[in-house]
Amino acid sequence: MIRLIIILMGFNFADYLGGFAGSSFRYSTNARDMALGNTLVSDYNEGFNAFSNPALLSRVAYNEIGASQFSMSLDRYIQAFSFSQSLSGNAGASISFFNSGVSNIDGRDLYNNSTGSFSSNEGYLMLSFGVGINQKMDIGLNIKTIFNKIDQYSANGISADIGMIYNFSDEISVSLVVDDLFGEYSWEGLNETSASFKQSLPPVSSLGLSYKVSELITALSKIDYMNPDDLNLFRLSSGIEIERDLYMFRAGAIQSNGINNKSMEAKLMLGVGSYIEVFQNRIIRLDYCIDFGRKNEGINNLFSISFIK
Repeated sequence: MIRLIIILMGFNFADYLGGFAGSSFRYSTNARDMALGNTLVSDYNEGFNAFSNPALLSRVAYNEIGASQFSMSLDRYIQAFSFSQSLSGNAGASISFFNSGVSNIDGRDLYNNSTGSFSSNEGYLMLSFGVGINQKMDIGLNIKTIFNKIDQYSANGISADIGMIYNFSDEISVSLVVDDLFGEYSWEGLNETSASFKQSLPPVSSLGLSYKVSELITALSKIDYMNPDDLNLFRLSSGIEIERDLYMFRAGAIQSNGINNKSMEAKLMLGVGSYIEVFQNRIIRLDYCIDFGRKNEGINNLFSISFIK
């Protein structure tokens, strides 16, 4: 019974290739990325590069900090933080933290009697490194210690991500990212008689494209693939960003149910951003995204801030 509850908790973020361990990891970590349909695997994103594609860390020129707070429908939340540092030799590194959860979950026993409310949270601590191989190609690696807690039950584990990006020109970049390689939770002491059991995180492969249409417009697209239980799940997403002086206007769409489902329903996002000089030579970027969600899901408000220079 406890194992069933743990599996079902994966549906808290189920429209994002959810229903499997690590479902919240497949949402987004920052408002700019989500407003663009969660497509930023091929485009530089100050303060948050390690989350999308660690290969982008090779381009870090200054110390960068990114922080996010998502207030979501259905008592869900996401928090993210990252610090990035430029290194010699066309390289960069970062340390990041991600935390997601659901509060006020109505607990029930086998006879549908109320057992009170409980909460769950899932996240990771991550070390990242990216380096430029040549003028065209960059590669990167994330190592994560992952955690999951549902009521009084908890699990820990290790996972890894790899990424690369190839720049065909100043306008066109293509990337490949594989998230949650070898990821696995180890659940301990689910009851007095049970032994621990392992729960694998399905790897997710993402192929992304960034195309700078003009000085003001960037178009992005991405296709995700995962194959848990031989299901062959795909998901398409796209976004567009228009930059005017210090302001950015964004729109994105994510296929809700995946190519293999009959429905091609998509969820829509809109966002804005602005660069602001707060001190001498100190610039921050403020970002906001409104995620309209799926039918009956409700609206999600996403906020992020990046300390750039």
